[in-house]
Amino acid sequence: MLGVYTGILLSAFGARPLWNSSVLGLLFLVSGLSTAAAFVHIIARDRNERELLAKSDNAFLVVELFVIGLFLIGLVTSTDVHQQAAKLLLSGPYAPVFWVFVIGLGIVIPLILQSLAVSHRVAHSPVPPIMVIAGGLILRFVIVSAGR
Repeated sequence: MLGVYTGILLSAFGARPLWNSSVLGLLFLVSGLSTAAAFVHIIARDRNERELLAKSDNAFLVVELFVIGLFLIGLVTSTDVHQQAAKLLLSGPYAPVFWVFVIGLGIVIPLILQSLAVSHRVAHSPVPPIMVIAGGLILRFVIVSAGR
């Protein structure tokens, strides 16, 4: 419940089209699970545990990308005000931060690096989990700021 409450509280504001989505709680939950797995990945000492956490985080990151896609599709295919809210993230003032820091540096690049680490092509590093944690934090700032 702790992972979804912020998304549920925000989605209850009908006057805020960006926040008015039933997917927001799920997005915050999956993002929270991903950042939690990334944090434990950083502090884990056992190699097998780090590998398991990296695999778990990769799964959470893929689900997070899917949920972000559902969130954006829901906005784009809704009313005009929801479409305008989606433009804030897709091409508006929040788009660079959203695409570069949340999607690129917070999800896609860590997913690639952790996949390489899990397949033993590169060594495990604290850099991808730190990127995931920063991306999760920036996601929340972007959603809250753009919704205002």
